[in-house]
Amino acid sequence: MLTVLITGASGFVGGHVVREAERRAAGIRLLSHRRPVRRSGARCLRGDLTDPGSLRGVCDGVDVLIHCAAQIGGTKAANEAVNADGTAALVAEARRAGVRRVVHLSTASVYGRGTYRGQRPEELVRNPGSWTSRTRAAAEDAVLSAGGVVLRPHLVYGAGDTWVGPGMARVLRRLPGTVAGWSARMSMIAVPDLARALVGAAFAPGTAL
Repeated sequence: MLTVLITGASGFVGGHVVREAERRAAGIRLLSHRRPVRRSGARCLRGDLTDPGSLRGVCDGVDVLIHCAAQIGGTKAANEAVNADGTAALVAEARRAGVRRVVHLSTASVYGRGTYRGQRPEELVRNPGSWTSRTRAAAEDAVLSAGGVVLRPHLVYGAGDTWVGPGMARVLRRLPGTVAGWSARMSMIAVPDLARALVGAAFAPGTAL
């Protein structure tokens, strides 16, 4: 049985990742910096991405790390501390502890604004426009340089969503008329599917870090 450490388990996507890992009968550890995440059969560890010393030992005995925690919005300093520096510190600890694989939840916002129609994923160039997306691109670099895996979803919807679905509903209610053409396209993924992709990437056979 693989042991998986999940960060961001109290969040929207992270909570679904925990449930998917439970479904696969993994040994589960949850990293929390504020309040313990209560899950039957899971071990909750305290650690703060902004305090590298607090991460010492959190990856001991861990086979795979699924990193879902992120700072979204806020100050430049907060984004750098959590997303860039915090991820780098966590990856360094994972490598020290001999973690076999790191899977990181990033965001399509690292590409910046654009339609991107007719382009294959490997043709896209990152062009982040905000401090959040820039520091999340830096987090990607830390993971990829260690041989890890990065997933970049755009809009995520489903149970627990407080932004995409509710936001679209508010827009539709406020529109003065109907929408013409329906030609706009958005990349969307249901949160259970994203959780399956993250856990699947973590548990798939392949080379270690």
